[in-house]
Amino acid sequence: MALANAQGCHDVAFTPDAMALWAACGAGVQRYSLESGDITSELGDRPVEAIALHPKGEILASVAANLGPDPEISKRIVLWQLSAALPSQVGVLEMGASITDLAFTADGRYLVAQAPTEAQSTRPGQVAIWDWQRGHAVHRHALLGSAPIAMNPDGTILAGGFRDGLMLERDGTAIEHGILIRQQGGADAVAFGPTGEELVWAGKPPTFPTPVVRLWRVTSLSPKAPPADDRVEADYQTIDLPESDTTGDPVALAREHYGLREFNTSSEEAVTLRMLPDGNIEVTLRLDGLKDDSVRAIRYRLHFTPAAQGRWQLGEVGRQQRCWRGGIDPDEWTTQLCP
Repeated sequence: MALANAQGCHDVAFTPDAMALWAACGAGVQRYSLESGDITSELGDRPVEAIALHPKGEILASVAANLGPDPEISKRIVLWQLSAALPSQVGVLEMGASITDLAFTADGRYLVAQAPTEAQSTRPGQVAIWDWQRGHAVHRHALLGSAPIAMNPDGTILAGGFRDGLMLERDGTAIEHGILIRQQGGADAVAFGPTGEELVWAGKPPTFPTPVVRLWRVTSLSPKAPPADDRVEADYQTIDLPESDTTGDPVALAREHYGLREFNTSSEEAVTLRMLPDGNIEVTLRLDGLKDDSVRAIRYRLHFTPAAQGRWQLGEVGRQQRCWRGGIDPDEWTTQLCP
């Protein structure tokens, strides 16, 4: 059976009962009956880059392709309710970067969105873990280049080109995996096996003449002990709040006020967002490889509380730094002035 003819398709997803197929072909998203091959439902009228179907088949997430005069459409995730007689749009998630991949976790609670590094940009890409029902991202991870990501079968571990390692738990904790990845280079595709104990890597290592596919059996899946400076919460120096202290996107506010202003070959900016047990949000922004004679790195911690209409109120900002020289350990985060 041939579906969609020559329209060109970007993404597909089977329904849970395997009786139908949702496909992003041509303009919009179509539902095809696998018995007749007919289109039984359609969503939207723009070319779509990626889709994801909730495990129960009741919600579909889509993101428009970055085409035409409005690049912002590729930064929005549209949520569609499919269980009603007439499918309808029920929500929009604002990512702030062009999205190329979407996937629900196995329990359906979270939606994972990938936004690779954009062309001509020195900022890293990002992977966001969305609590889609509440409409906010609970974690964001810096992504190097356009490396793909994969989730293990239960959706608790991510693999890909992350700044802090090959594998991460959803909250950003690095995972011990027993894989020597140093010489592999960037992957074109990664995937977990059905048990989550195997990882497939496909790409071209820099020392190989041709692309290869490699299969690893993961020997250990345990969280790494965090660095000493992260295990015990070090003191932060409280600094003045910016004039704009409410936002719908805490990560964007952190980057706007405290992100890198000058990029060079050694500078890096990494940001993480963590949902706290009390419902508040903590954003940590780290700047490394600074063009400064005394300050080697800076780390900001921003604390947000819920505000009206889905926005967040910035309540406190703290700062630490690492120094290049002097009587301070170069790996120590401190509130002291660097000599």
